[in-house]
Amino acid sequence: MTEEIPSGEEESTTIIQALQNYIADCELLSEMGLTPLVNWLEQTPDSYGIFPLPGDKQIYSYPAKGGMYEFPFALQVNASNADDLARLQTQGFFEQFGKWLDEQNETDNYPALSSGETAFEIEALGQGYLLDQGDSDVSTYEVPCKLTYERI
Repeated sequence: MTEEIPSGEEESTTIIQALQNYIADCELLSEMGLTPLVNWLEQTPDSYGIFPLPGDKQIYSYPAKGGMYEFPFALQVNASNADDLARLQTQGFFEQFGKWLDEQNETDNYPALSSGETAFEIEALGQGYLLDQGDSDVSTYEVPCKLTYERI
C-alpha cells in the first residue's frame, strides 16, 4: 500500500528538488516572486540558484539499515556589484538567509524529503562571499549550506 500525500503537499523525489521547494518558500525570495534555479544562474542580477556540492556522505550508520547523512549545497546569487550599497545589500541578504535557516531549525521546519528520508537540520556554513566578480556589473556570491537527514 502506498502512503498517501496529504492534500496541498507534494512529496519531492530528490533532495535537491526538496531544497528548491523549501528555499522558494523563504520570504526573502518569495516576496520578490523569485524561485531558485537548480545548477544554473541567469546572467542578470537577482538570479538565485541551488548547487549540490561534493561531499554527500553518511555520517552515522544504523546497525540494521540506514543512517544519518549530510547533503552539502550552495545557494548562489548573481547580484549587482555596481556600488558599495549594492554589495552591502547582497551581504545583508546572506546574513538574513542564515538567520532564516536558524529560525527554521528552531521551529523544526525542514524540507519535505522522499519517503524513508527525514530532515533533521539545515544550516548556512558561514556568510555569503564573492565567488566571481566577472567583467560586468553583476557578480556571483555564494553561501555554502548543509542538510542533515536520516535515511531508513
